[in-house]
Amino acid sequence: MSKVVFQMAPTSELSGQYVYSGTGGGATFAGTGRYSVSLGDKSGTLTLGSSGTATVNGKVIDDEGSVDLAMTPLPKPCGE
Repeated sequence: MSKVVFQMAPTSELSGQYVYSGTGGGATFAGTGRYSVSLGDKSGTLTLGSSGTATVNGKVIDDEGSVDLAMTPLPKPCGE
């Protein structure tokens, strides 16, 4: 089982910074990054760019990169 915690800090309506930490697959990892949101009529994209480290079997690995995540609207607003 993996668990990652993101703490987001918006700097505008569509972007900000974050820190993350977690464990999974025998590794621990932590880092920081920036995020941005691009919205369309029916969907959007969340882009996460990060720099951090992972520790696997006592070996520290530096990692840097970005990922685009597809966003889709909920069928109902939260809480309904």
